[in-house]
Amino acid sequence: MANSSPSEVPYASQDLGVGDSVDNPILIDCGNINTVGQTPHGSLLSPFDDGAFQAAFNRVESELHAIVESVYGAQSQEALERYRSELEVIAETRYGTPSLNPIVAPESKEDHSSSQGNHSLIIESQPRSESTARTGSPASPCPGCLADSLQELSPVDVGVQTATPTRNERPAYVDASTQTTPHQASEENQVGIPEGPNSRKRKRDRFAPSSMPVRRSSRLRTAPNEDRWLAQSRHETGHEADRFIKANLPRCGHPAGTNLRCCALPLEAEAVEALFDETYDRLSALYKKQSGDDNAYFNGRIGSHNVVLCLMPRMGKGNAASVAASLKISYRRIQVALVVGICGGAPYSPTKEEIFLGDVIIGDAVIEYDFGRQYRGGFMRKTGVKETLGRPNREIQSLLAGLQPQQSRRDFRAKMLQHLRLIQAAQPCWRQPSSADDVLYEASYQHKHYGSGSPPLCSCLDDTSDEVCQEALDASCVLLGCAQGQIHRRRDCLENSSPAIQIGTFASADTVMKSGEHRDDLIKSEGVIGFEMEGAGVWNNISCVIIKGVCDYADSHKNKTWQAYAAAAGAATAKAFLEYWDPTVREGANEFYIPLDLAGVPAIEEFIGREEELSCLWKYLQPTNARTRKVAVLHGLGGIGKTQLAIHFARKHKDDFTAIFWLSGKDRSALVSSLSSCLPRIQHLPVDTQLTNEKEAEQRANQVLRWLAKPDNTRWLIIFDNTDQYSLVQGHDDSKYDPYEFFPNADHGSIIITSRLLELTELGKSFPVQKLSHEDATRLLLQSSGFSNEDIVRTGAEQDITDLAGLLDGLSLAIVIAGAFMRQTETNAKEYLELYRISWSDLQSQSRPTRHYQQGNMVQTWMVTYQEIQKRDPTAAKLLLLLAFFDNQDIWYELLRSGLNCSGLPPWFKMAVSSKLVFKTKVKALVGFSLVETKQQGGSYALHPVVQDWCHHVADYDNLTCQLHELALMSVGYMVPHDSEREYAEIQQRLLPHANYLISRESGRWQSDTIDMWNALNSIGNLYTHQDKLKEAEEIYQRALAGYEKALGPDHLSTLNTVNNLGLLYSHQGKPKEAEEMYQRALAGKEKALGPDHLSTLNTVNNLGILYKVQGKLKEAEEMYQRALTGKEKALGPDHSKTHTAANNPLSLTTLRANQDTPRHTGTVTPAAPDLLLNTLGGDSTKRRRKRDILYSVLRR
Repeated sequence: MANSSPSEVPYASQDLGVGDSVDNPILIDCGNINTVGQTPHGSLLSPFDDGAFQAAFNRVESELHAIVESVYGAQSQEALERYRSELEVIAETRYGTPSLNPIVAPESKEDHSSSQGNHSLIIESQPRSESTARTGSPASPCPGCLADSLQELSPVDVGVQTATPTRNERPAYVDASTQTTPHQASEENQVGIPEGPNSRKRKRDRFAPSSMPVRRSSRLRTAPNEDRWLAQSRHETGHEADRFIKANLPRCGHPAGTNLRCCALPLEAEAVEALFDETYDRLSALYKKQSGDDNAYFNGRIGSHNVVLCLMPRMGKGNAASVAASLKISYRRIQVALVVGICGGAPYSPTKEEIFLGDVIIGDAVIEYDFGRQYRGGFMRKTGVKETLGRPNREIQSLLAGLQPQQSRRDFRAKMLQHLRLIQAAQPCWRQPSSADDVLYEASYQHKHYGSGSPPLCSCLDDTSDEVCQEALDASCVLLGCAQGQIHRRRDCLENSSPAIQIGTFASADTVMKSGEHRDDLIKSEGVIGFEMEGAGVWNNISCVIIKGVCDYADSHKNKTWQAYAAAAGAATAKAFLEYWDPTVREGANEFYIPLDLAGVPAIEEFIGREEELSCLWKYLQPTNARTRKVAVLHGLGGIGKTQLAIHFARKHKDDFTAIFWLSGKDRSALVSSLSSCLPRIQHLPVDTQLTNEKEAEQRANQVLRWLAKPDNTRWLIIFDNTDQYSLVQGHDDSKYDPYEFFPNADHGSIIITSRLLELTELGKSFPVQKLSHEDATRLLLQSSGFSNEDIVRTGAEQDITDLAGLLDGLSLAIVIAGAFMRQTETNAKEYLELYRISWSDLQSQSRPTRHYQQGNMVQTWMVTYQEIQKRDPTAAKLLLLLAFFDNQDIWYELLRSGLNCSGLPPWFKMAVSSKLVFKTKVKALVGFSLVETKQQGGSYALHPVVQDWCHHVADYDNLTCQLHELALMSVGYMVPHDSEREYAEIQQRLLPHANYLISRESGRWQSDTIDMWNALNSIGNLYTHQDKLKEAEEIYQRALAGYEKALGPDHLSTLNTVNNLGLLYSHQGKPKEAEEMYQRALAGKEKALGPDHLSTLNTVNNLGILYKVQGKLKEAEEMYQRALTGKEKALGPDHSKTHTAANNPLSLTTLRANQDTPRHTGTVTPAAPDLLLNTLGGDSTKRRRKRDILYSVLRR
């Protein structure tokens, strides 16, 4: 794109005034960001005289002084001198010293274009040829550039530590028009500027090192594009000079290459900006406008295009034409304008396809239906060749024609839906309205009052005219009561509904179409499918495409319900359009272009899901002119789908990168081999394809890396797949390596690394690959097994498929292997589930991996990783297997550490849980290999269920199952808290899934009958009792009781405690006979072992009292309660909390008797009852008197 010079684009120091309207926008797409920097146009510019230059410099210096003083305070004078010196260097470097030619100014990057009401997008045309560029003439600086340099140098707003050449090593800043330095410019073009008294000092100090770090403000971020002369300087002066230029030179232009979007409504503009991938500037704060341009702009990036959103003050094609004209003042070389927004839609397309609200129309032609002659007999539209709007340019026609085939339309629609879902996920306001709001009335049925309910003297009731009162115009169909019988079509359901895309003719006018009959007349006579108000104003000014969402049916029943959704759909379609739009032929593209080669790549034909991951990857990795290398590390569990995600990304974006290389990273030798094999594919590098030795392979690999590092070769993508042999230390293992060693030595390009190793994220940005959603997992299972939805419904296997997909929990490899097994053996989902649960190891050993997965089945997949962990840390390997014996969610350190209360523990376990630091170190290794996941809440860990099953397989193979099961069971049992402990309810809730998992998997046999095991089981019985799982609790208590009796005898205290617990359980179950039997046995045993007054004995006595009361044996109950109360008062004292608890039982017993003995109808109270109670309780304490008062209130009921 050609850039206008600074003298043509005066600096506008003021922003929009208060009276300036910025309600309505236009979006300009400034062309592909990746276009090589633009060349100067070569026009001779008049230099500023010395007075103008000095005035601008003085103004900037004054502003600089104020900023520095506010930041540095007392040290401001010293800082000011440094900044003043650097400012002079910048000004003289960019625009020349008195003794030097001024540099030919690059053409301004402020070429915009105009558009109209709704949105429009403009893309600049191709850059001028090199030969034309070399005829350029010198130009002078604009004062605005000096003010911009103030922003570059502000200690608050500026960004990179500048390079500081010595006095004798002044960088040779290259003039792109001549490819020479300013020192070498011809004397004919020199413009003399008096040096002034300080010129010698300036020359002496201009490269004095700056001790002050400089950082760039995010507010003033420039677009990721460079001037052509700046790019050339890299070749001439090296990276140090390049960094100096980028840090210090002011940017007075706009982003090179621009696309425009016009919006007439704020809502439309919001939808467009919401889809910006990056925002550079708002309201021309950074990218200044030329004089005479009254528009308001937002600058940013969408995909690989710079875009400008133009805010329009009003709707209408006349206003749009005015905006378009102003646009061309500042953005001169526009490639295309996209008028994006909302419109009225025809109910049907010319092919009789239904058009609904929310659908999107892309215009391939525009008619002005209000442009013509009004005769007495009616209006006649002008249709002459010179009086109608032309056709789109050939590039737009070609692209729209390419979108007509069904498959192309489906692909385009898929991209649009992806962008629409993203904006809806970010802001709920863009979501689709209800289907009840999508109603099409008969064309002749007006939105007006009909009889009852109309206001007095309503004009709607005048049968001689079509007038409608204002009240009716303002009312909705619901409030107005539009007749249901006049509905022509109703949208029944929005389920699985998404916008369709139509391509056809727009009707454009300065009036809003609100008549169904006139709408149908135009549809019939002109074949239009959309009605809008801005496109015609932009159409003949700029190459234009109109993209609008249908928000109403262009009749009198229109309302604003669908406007937000339609605006979002239109904006999403425009963004998808830009992914296809790329008219600029990039300089050097042919030289570096290499088609994607799938040889040896395990690609699948139908990729399912992961749209969000693909979108995030593209947003990060897409090639731009921001010359920085981007490294994405896809890490996750083996078999989760990292490789297929990377391959699908490469295939999806093969046209966005000039070259894509897929490299096998399984070890160093494989990586060198695959890298060297890329050499024959590189153009202009003929080579013998036969390798003779490893040294030659290394040399070829280095050649490829050097080719990738070429300064102009910036749009490549490398995929390092299966990079699991990572080591920073060389020499210990020849298979291990550091992937960074194979990165090209250049700060550009895109790299994807797939690995199970979390530690590789230090090389780039982390992209964890998670399991598939349940919906996508089900789709993958059906695809792999060969079953269709119809087959599943016909055979009634929906639940089995759902259960199997849930069991495999989104693990791609497990799902594909299961589907392949079902297909090959004609096994249905129910049969596979049974095989999986009964004989996991046998099933997996007989399952063969697909050709798309090169590392074997699940047993083989993780065994390599496990063996690596064993070599590094055997304790961590065994800890992994132990974790698999807990429930696979929410495993935390304290849970395992509770196992230390047991005796006879294996040394590795005692070491692993000896401290939290040691435990975290061991688990860190497992997390690093993606076998264990870290949970964000609670500091706990989790395992994928299929990994858990694999760990059981390994434990079986190593004869560790019994040991690990006992360790896990004892850890859970000893972790069960007493109900008196703090947070006992929360801990019990966390423990319950682990207890369930362990009990469901144990066979009832252990290697040793230990007391620790029976203690753990008794505690788990308590856990189940507290959680009201009484049946499970009874089974566990019986097991513990049998163990205690066998190991300790029937009269041991541990045995008796379990007997007592069984009594409590039976009591809760409503089995009083069995409960009494257990209590009596426990009581006899405790009286013998501990004595009649021991607290444990008294607790059992109290339990018997409760049981007797429930049975209605009040005399026996009173006897037990009195014995328990007396014993506790004696042992603990009358004021102990447990004594008070025991005192509640006589109270409740007395209340029960009183309710039984006192006639309810008399309402009398036995006067002696409270006194009897006090005597029963003992001393006259305040608490006991309070209980007496409670009793009075009870007896008076």
